[in-house]
Amino acid sequence: FNNKTMKKIIYNCLFILVLFTNCKNGDPYYTSYGGLDYDRIPLIKPYELHRNYKTWLVSGPNFYSSMCVKINVINKVIIGYWDKKVSINFKEVDSCWFFIVPEKKIEAEFSDKKIFLDSLSKFTKQKPVFSNVEEVWKQFNEDGYLEWFPEEYKK
Repeated sequence: FNNKTMKKIIYNCLFILVLFTNCKNGDPYYTSYGGLDYDRIPLIKPYELHRNYKTWLVSGPNFYSSMCVKINVINKVIIGYWDKKVSINFKEVDSCWFFIVPEKKIEAEFSDKKIFLDSLSKFTKQKPVFSNVEEVWKQFNEDGYLEWFPEEYKK
C-alpha cells in the first residue's frame, strides 16, 4: 500500500468506529433495557421498574420492592398499582396504590384508593390512568423510549 491508500483506510476505519460508538449515546439510564437475568423500564431518574422472573418491582434511592402490575408517569409523578395481597407498614392488604414525586422526594403507598386519589391530587390535577406494565415493557422495547422520557431520548 502506498501512503495515500493507507491514510484512506485509517480515516475510513476511524469514521466507522466513531459512527458505531455514537449510535446510542446519552445517559444509559434511559437507554438500558436491563441485563442477562433481569428486564428494566426507566421511570423518572433515578426510579425504575425491574423484573426478575415474573414480578415487576419499583426501585429508587429510598423506595424498593413495591410490586407493580400497572404504572404510569403523569406530570412528573410516578403512579402504580399492585392487585394482590401485599404488606404496607407491616399490615397485609388486598391491593396497593402508590405514587412517587421525585422532585420533592415524596414516596407514598396506600391500601385505600380514595385516600390515594385525594393525596395524589395535591401533586397533579390530571386523572390517573394506569397502563399494564407488560404493555409498557413492550412499548419500550419496540420504540426505544416512553412518552415521559426527556425529548432528547425520543427518536
